[in-house]
Amino acid sequence: MGESLRSEGGPLDDAILKTLFQSPELKPETFDTTIHPDQNKLQIVYFWGENCPNCVIAKRHLKEMAEDLKALPVDFHSVNAYEHTELATRFGLYGIPAFFFFRKGRPIGRVTSFPGKEEFLGAIRRSL
Repeated sequence: MGESLRSEGGPLDDAILKTLFQSPELKPETFDTTIHPDQNKLQIVYFWGENCPNCVIAKRHLKEMAEDLKALPVDFHSVNAYEHTELATRFGLYGIPAFFFFRKGRPIGRVTSFPGKEEFLGAIRRSL
């Protein structure tokens, strides 16, 4: 039987991804102090949700790419879009998974769904 697409939790629940994503998960009260105007480094926020089959697929790919992603000058964060709907609404989220790219506290791009390893890495590299 194939692997279940039911979510076993967010990226911080996985040992490999925990080394990539910043802890703790972002919430409305911590978002602006983390993704702030003084931060020049590219920051990527991964919006995900429990029991989201496409999030499970994205998580699987992120695990496979973890070493490549760690080598990039990027901070990765996560937000549970179902628990923090105000952040999803604030950024006009219309589907998950979604990856929002920020520099100096401002959104500079997004990747919705997971387009594949090369496309995802290309989007990040173009934003550096």
